[in-house]
Amino acid sequence: MDELTERIGILLVGSDASRWDLRRGDPRLTDGGIDGLGRFDTEVFSQESSFTDGAEYLGWRAKARAVSLPLLAGVTAETPLQWQMIDDAFARALRPGAEQQLVVTRPDNHVRTLTMRFERDEATTYTVDPSLDCFDVLAPRFTAHDPWWYGQEQLFTFERPSSRGFFPGPPFYIAPSANLGRELVSNPGDDDLWPHWEQDGPYDSFLFEVAGRTVASTTPVPEGQTLIVETDPRRRGAYLVDTEQHLAGQNPPRMLADNFLSQYRFGRVAPGQAIPLTVIVQGAGQTRLSLHPRYFKAW
Repeated sequence: MDELTERIGILLVGSDASRWDLRRGDPRLTDGGIDGLGRFDTEVFSQESSFTDGAEYLGWRAKARAVSLPLLAGVTAETPLQWQMIDDAFARALRPGAEQQLVVTRPDNHVRTLTMRFERDEATTYTVDPSLDCFDVLAPRFTAHDPWWYGQEQLFTFERPSSRGFFPGPPFYIAPSANLGRELVSNPGDDDLWPHWEQDGPYDSFLFEVAGRTVASTTPVPEGQTLIVETDPRRRGAYLVDTEQHLAGQNPPRMLADNFLSQYRFGRVAPGQAIPLTVIVQGAGQTRLSLHPRYFKAW
């Protein structure tokens, strides 16, 4: 086996969707020191009082993460023109304001991803014409405003059984477990895991239960529309979107639909826990659940 396949892989996905292998490709990482792969900085909150000694701990938050990549562009170039083509293409991948992703593959083939934005190149002073040696020293710096590394997303789909209904009465259809035959979902990450629910119409009502906490709706939604329920405290809310455009990845307009929820006790999965899920839908629409574990570090 190639020695490099057993090492940690580092891939940069540019804002133009280009992919750059920073271990074996061009540009390539140097020994200048990578910043941003370890734990993020935190800010601790407390309050003091004249009636007590010390301080009372209130909580903490993760601060934005700085990322820097020491690179050499042109390691495979044999002519000035080849170096220039590599340098130009990489510059287009780092569009300011747009998102780039750093993707790390661990030796066990598990992948973690950090989303960031390019800010500046800290190696912009030239003492030698880079075309003479056909290489260029780069030091792009990024900011990850969301400092968490995200693991591989867990996706679950619940379909209405084709011939199982309760009669008489409305067609209630039940998915008794979280993963079409498994009763539990687990959290391999380092932080609380908040479910992301999507319920396609047509339906008259639904109930999603996580660790005894319930999200429910009794407001009907017709075919062609999807209700998205975000339970993560940073993005919490309910939104109605066009199903076809949403499934096609077209990012359709979102209509705020918090009033569609009759119950909104949002449940979470703590790190290292396995939690039972229950999905009950009155209707024919598909139910989708996604869980995205978060990690302190790139490995």
